[in-house]
Amino acid sequence: MKKVLYSTTFLAAASLAFGAQDAQAKKAQPLKIGVGGYMKQVMGFAEQSGSFESTANATGRVGYDSFNVWQDSEIYFRGSTKLDNGVGVSVTVQLETDDPNDGASIDESYMTLSGGFGSIDVGGTKKASVKLGVWSPVTGTIGLANPDSNNFIVVPTAFLTGAAASSAFSTALAGASDAVKINYLSPSVNGLRLGLTYTPSTDNASTMPETGGNSGDASQVYDATLRYSGKMGASNINAVFSYVETHGTANNSWSGWRTGINATFGNITVGAAMKQVTDIDSGKGGTANSDEEEVFDVGLRYKVDAKTNVGIAFLHGEQPLASGTTGEDEGDKWSIGATYAVGPGVTLSGQVLYVDWTNESTADADNNNGWAAIGGLQVNF
Repeated sequence: MKKVLYSTTFLAAASLAFGAQDAQAKKAQPLKIGVGGYMKQVMGFAEQSGSFESTANATGRVGYDSFNVWQDSEIYFRGSTKLDNGVGVSVTVQLETDDPNDGASIDESYMTLSGGFGSIDVGGTKKASVKLGVWSPVTGTIGLANPDSNNFIVVPTAFLTGAAASSAFSTALAGASDAVKINYLSPSVNGLRLGLTYTPSTDNASTMPETGGNSGDASQVYDATLRYSGKMGASNINAVFSYVETHGTANNSWSGWRTGINATFGNITVGAAMKQVTDIDSGKGGTANSDEEEVFDVGLRYKVDAKTNVGIAFLHGEQPLASGTTGEDEGDKWSIGATYAVGPGVTLSGQVLYVDWTNESTADADNNNGWAAIGGLQVNF
């Protein structure tokens, strides 16, 4: 995959430097930066399992209040221009302002070259399986595959291991996040688009990747994605298949695939997604470092009118026991929600969640379930 990406990058650079200027092409204009972004305010009531929380006989465990308010907002700086040879050049910088789940102040920051060859992203951004991803519809304030859903029904600390620990079951393939990478996204040909990603190091450092020797702990990520978008009769169909490998130390190496499909029939959108992660190192299975995981989700959304959507969704995930016995850690999430467009760029949402975390251990502190009623207001600008 590295050779393909290098070749594509070379072709883009050649086009950038030596592309023939169209006689009718307008003179390239200096790049100008525009500002956008969003702010989301979320509040909710939640009830954890009584046996999971602190009690008079188990004060060592944590107790949780039933109400919370949190916010998430980002500011985007974007700019683009088109050169005389027709190649587009754009830059994107996303400023994290107050996301409680992310300590970094800069989220994505990358440059894009685009033209008849497709587009190439270089910098800190999402990999191809995310950019071309097809997801199940979830209506409401937060998605089931989004770790934000775990802000309300707490995930027991002993529950998940390996790659699953960062997301607590998601149909997205983890790895690389916004580490600096090279992305190639092909143009659409008969509805098909190819995406390839190479991440030299998840350490995201400017020094050369530390991949060998006793102290070599950097992981490299390879991502290949194929997406189809088209029509089947009067229905719009989107489908995707992605394969990802992460290579680093034995405990940080894994491979996985995901697939997703959704279809819109008039006012109804239905969809499903599934992923499977396996260990590359055969010695990891049945240990606390195992990355093995299977997750699927399904969803249905109904467009009531131009402003209102309602929907229902379900997610289920499984991970083999760290002890290597016959059971599994499991998680289930149910969601019923609605959104209402209050005005241009302003959306009001509401959602009811039920979540059940079932650990291999039967200890009260390792198992939790509960429900949450969540409301949100998001402003895009």
